[in-house]
Order: sequence, then C-alpha cells, then structure tokens
Amino acid sequence: MGYLHDMMAALLAMALASGAVPPEPGIAEGLARERAATIRDLRYELDLQVPAARAMPVAGRVTVRLSLAASGRIVLDFSRPRDAVRGVRLDGRDAAYELVNGHLVIATAAAGPHEVAIEFVAGDEALNRNDEFLYTLFVPARARLTFPCFDQPDLKARYSLTLTVPAGWQAVSNGAALRTVDAPSVCSRSATRPSAGLAARPEV
Repeated sequence: MGYLHDMMAALLAMALASGAVPPEPGIAEGLARERAATIRDLRYELDLQVPAARAMPVAGRVTVRLSLAASGRIVLDFSRPRDAVRGVRLDGRDAAYELVNGHLVIATAAAGPHEVAIEFVAGDEALNRNDEFLYTLFVPARARLTFPCFDQPDLKARYSLTLTVPAGWQAVSNGAALRTVDAPSVCSRSATRPSAGLAARPEV
C-alpha cells in the first residue's frame, strides 16, 4: 500500500508540475498538493544579518535541503521584488529562476536529493523592526515575506538559525543556543519547527 501511494503521489506531482502555467499569487490548493506530493526530508539553514540601523536592510542566506519524489519544478514562496534576490544556486551551481506572483521558481530538477542556496534581502513586514527590538510573526503564512521557503503547514522541516546582531544586542528563540561569539555578536540556534519565532534586542 505504501509503495502504491508513493507511486500515485509521484505521478500526480509530475502531472501538476509538467504544465507551463505559472503559480498563482498566494498558495493555491493545486500548488500545495503538488509540493506535498513531491517534497521529502526538508531542512532549512537560515542566516540573517541584522544591522544596527533600522533603515538598513536585513541580509540573509537560506540553504534548503530536500528530496524530490519525482522530477519537476521547485517552487518556493518569497513575496519580495526581484532585486531582493541576490543569487540562487542549485546543488552548488548558479541556477536559472523566475520570480512569479510571490514565488521563486526553478523550472526543473531531477528526482532525488537537492540543495538550494539563496542569497536575499529580507522584507520587514514580518520582522516587526523597531529601534529597540525586532521579533518575527510568521503565522499564518508570513514567513515568505522574510525569506524563501515552503510556506504551507503540511511541509514540516527541521532548521538551524544563525543571527548576526550588533554588539550589545541579545538574540533569543524557542530553540536551544548552540554557540554565541562576540565582535560582532553572533548567536546560532537550532529548532525543529519552521514556524518558530525569534527576537533580538539591545541588552539592558
């Protein structure tokens, strides 16, 4: 039964991904089903660099590791303008991509494991930036305003988070800290849920 289910899921995903129709704005049911049928073993490594001045952008890098049950496209959610994407690499090589209706689309990838690395500029809408603090609010589907991801609840992932914050700031999250170093202050944390929150503020 498990083998038959996996085969049917892969066939469904291939049929959905084979069309040339770009993804719609938001996360349509068809896209959600396509991704749920093909994406396995999802992990994120997210690195955010928070400047001291609120007017300066938050730069980031995310490495997404996943396995595809069938060949097809990779559609991440990222509701930012094109100039917010500074580079995309697939399995260590520069990759062609399109930004369409709030999605970052890599047109084709073979079945099997992949690593997608994206350099980007984060949006502030879900970061709640203030002169004295910053905190994330990614629910119900706002993580895509900050970094490229699969922003749907049935795609569970493990992830690690690295924050580079100004000297004198304190970084906290709902995952245990792995290490903290000074000059500049860097706090590396890990958690098991992609919706986990983070916060940074000056120490008092």
